[in-house]
Amino acid sequence: MPLIPSLAPNVHPNNNIHPPQAESELSDVAKRADLDAVIMEARILLLREFNPPLPASTPDSDPALKALGKQWKVMMRARCKEMLIDEEVRRRK
Repeated sequence: MPLIPSLAPNVHPNNNIHPPQAESELSDVAKRADLDAVIMEARILLLREFNPPLPASTPDSDPALKALGKQWKVMMRARCKEMLIDEEVRRRK
């Protein structure tokens, strides 16, 4: 029965791009609002780190952000992840 082991990695929930828990988190209006707030706060904090600091209303099309290219997205993901982990640690205490 070599077919079953070869399919197992493809159907394991940890290997899915969007696990059911993530879908339920994003479809819940309150949880999505909390997530959006964290993303916005991470963005504002990163914009403040520029020299000179950029205003919170700076669009993604701004030349300073466009010059960063993919690095801006990487920075945003890292800051969001850091903030979400910190929030979860505080919640569990």
